[in-house]
Amino acid sequence: MEKFDWLDKLFESLSFPTLILAPDMTIFAANQKFLMKYNYTEKKLIGRKCYQILYQCDEPCRESSCPLMHVLTYKKGTSGLRKTKGPDGAEVYEDRVFSPILNNNGDVSYIIVSLRDVTRTRLLEIESQKTNEFLENIIASSASAILVADMKGVILRMNESARKLFG
Repeated sequence: MEKFDWLDKLFESLSFPTLILAPDMTIFAANQKFLMKYNYTEKKLIGRKCYQILYQCDEPCRESSCPLMHVLTYKKGTSGLRKTKGPDGAEVYEDRVFSPILNNNGDVSYIIVSLRDVTRTRLLEIESQKTNEFLENIIASSASAILVADMKGVILRMNESARKLFG
């Protein structure tokens, strides 16, 4: 029976561009999705520091804000939203998930980093916030009494004119 190398298959089967980092911040491996999306070759990527690639910096992150340090300290995953430039120079929002790979002693041997492009979702959230602020300003600045209620009649919002009129 042919030996099945499931670790490599698993790594390459991940849905998102993914890196494996050593605890010293060195990039140990990258899946093909990462190499293709960010236009790297393994030769140009492996051995470099994560902050050089993920943050385009020459110095490591401050320890208090470094997700890798958080994983090393607490041995638990963490994630964060990062606004950055994509390969084409356009503004991109990425959800970056840092997860520990623990050894038999429970210590962090490696850190797996998955990058998910959430630009469309984030831009919709921003647009929704702007629309809500616009509507709030219209309601607040209207001289007419305005009440906003749900389908059960529960008042959700009321402007100052409505407060004066209805008490």
